[in-house]
Amino acid sequence: MMPLRKLLCAVSIAWGSLLGSDIATAAETEAWPPWIVRRLPPVVAPLGAADLAKAKAALAEINEALGPVVKPWSEKDALRPDVEIFRKAIDLALRHNEFFKPDADLKRVEALKKIALERAAALASGKAPWAETRGVVVRGFRSLIDDSVQPYALVIPEKLDLTKPVPLYVWLHGRGDTQCDLQFIAGFLGTKAPGPLQPENAIVLHPFGRYCNGFKSAGEIDVLEAIADVSKNYKIDDDRIVMAGFSMGGAGAWHMGAHFADRWCAVHPGAGFVDVRRYQNITPDKMPPSYEQTLWGLYDVPDYRRNLLNVPVIAYSGADDKQKAAADIMEQALAEEGLKIPHLIGPGVGHKYHPETLAEIQRRLADIVSKGRDKNPSRTSLQTKTLRYDKMGIVLATGLEKHWDDSRIDLVRNGEKIVVRTKNISSFAINEPIAAEIEVDGQTIDSPFLFVKENGVWKNSLWKDFVKAIAGRKSPVLQGPIDDAFRSRFTVVPPDAKTNGAGIDRWAEFESQHFLSRWCELMRGEPLRKSASKVNDEDIATSNLVLWGTPHTNPLIAKILDKLPIRWTDKVVGIGDLEFDATKVVPVLIYPNPLNREKYVALNSGLTFREAVDRTNSLQNPKLPDWAFIDTTQPPTDELPGKVVAAGFFDEEWKYVPKDTAK
Repeated sequence: MMPLRKLLCAVSIAWGSLLGSDIATAAETEAWPPWIVRRLPPVVAPLGAADLAKAKAALAEINEALGPVVKPWSEKDALRPDVEIFRKAIDLALRHNEFFKPDADLKRVEALKKIALERAAALASGKAPWAETRGVVVRGFRSLIDDSVQPYALVIPEKLDLTKPVPLYVWLHGRGDTQCDLQFIAGFLGTKAPGPLQPENAIVLHPFGRYCNGFKSAGEIDVLEAIADVSKNYKIDDDRIVMAGFSMGGAGAWHMGAHFADRWCAVHPGAGFVDVRRYQNITPDKMPPSYEQTLWGLYDVPDYRRNLLNVPVIAYSGADDKQKAAADIMEQALAEEGLKIPHLIGPGVGHKYHPETLAEIQRRLADIVSKGRDKNPSRTSLQTKTLRYDKMGIVLATGLEKHWDDSRIDLVRNGEKIVVRTKNISSFAINEPIAAEIEVDGQTIDSPFLFVKENGVWKNSLWKDFVKAIAGRKSPVLQGPIDDAFRSRFTVVPPDAKTNGAGIDRWAEFESQHFLSRWCELMRGEPLRKSASKVNDEDIATSNLVLWGTPHTNPLIAKILDKLPIRWTDKVVGIGDLEFDATKVVPVLIYPNPLNREKYVALNSGLTFREAVDRTNSLQNPKLPDWAFIDTTQPPTDELPGKVVAAGFFDEEWKYVPKDTAK
């Protein structure tokens, strides 16, 4: 093995050589440094020339039949995603060489082409027969995040009466490294009843979840958008939606079940994981930086356990499955809150369903679905660590005393009186008019709607005063961390012009290109992208702006710099009492956009979880907080964009807090 000093020297030389004047060429051909290895999708040998030509010819036929995508879209384009998903699947397979079993995958290309041409011809004549199809049907929607088309599959029983609202089961799939768009879509063709849950009186939705991310980040939004699209196209009973999944999908069902518990009538997680530290068995000597541990609170389900008091939960584990530990952890956590959940065990099986136990689960779910969700519960509990997850039933948290600390609102109806208990909450609302006496943390409050805490005392609030009290604070709309910029619509603004290929300019070009490719590979979409000179009022009004470069190379950074909480000159860059060499160190951060305080601006960062963690969905979590400073003289790796010399969270008023800084 190469000695460490020689290895680091070789890395440094390669970094300088690769990212010199040929940076654009290297990035465009995805010739990333050899120490940044793509894990998802897996890298395989390229197709032979003849097979490659066949796949390209199939894509060309679809392109000719469907025509180009034209913006803006109109109502007549509403069904185009049902066809464009096939084009996209083949296009991405060609671009990323996602032919993991060439013979089988080439047959899948032909199968997708056949359906795409049929649907394109039908659309041209004003028809959409697949919209009336029973059985298994694959459809798509256009995501609000990046305008990409994302697929999903439905199982619609032949005898289900679709003239009235019907229940919906949402089934989250397990991990599949080689289940990209092409394989996901093809997996539903020619099958009669995919998936273990097969209710006779409900539609089953199989979201793609943007591939393989544990239904986190854009994957979580994908599930919500897929549900919305199904509800637009079919009559869905909102009080009878089940959240379920197994393995990676079980992990997704746990955290989506807890994050959005008021949306489901039942939650059924099978196996999966519920937290990072215990699942990865991370010992004290191997703990990551404190801010990364804090960010585990975004998805660690025990931190949201009280939300599951609002919905029936039926957990499942195989008796011999190591992932049984997840449900054991949640059983204990919920027992501490006074709730005992049914945890059904498949006897003598590992990481799979036992047939008899599965039948019992389906029977229990059907019984819950027949009753539906309780619209007027006597109690509502919200537990969160961030205003990203701010709502439960009629309760809305609008301000926290400190993000990432345990925060709670518990509301109990007691006859004509409502009693509310809070923890770490600075303001909240009750989302319905209530003619009842309200007690908050032992204080009787006149107002039944808006509540603000001032100097430890709860006060009722008029709307204008309420808005004033929460203005400029972290909110359900804007709260960070950096990765939150990529869970709603965003536009990437790269450096405005070619640079001299040196220092930070070189780093910014490389990292911006790396993010564009990584988003396409992992999140299965094309980020919206514009030069600074072409960013218009509509972009500012509708998108988070992701700005790359420096005040010299990106005019938008220069335009807003004096309204950001950082200092940045030719010589120094810093925040608060921190200061660094501006020729070597670059700031990355998320902050309310000074040009539109309802959207973010993000500087010099894409997704902060990188290729190294793609080996397990449990680690695909944010790795950087609200702000950080990166020493660009240390090459980017599959773990970090460079050396993190300082990082931290802004306070509730988006101000720098020295004590939160980690070096």
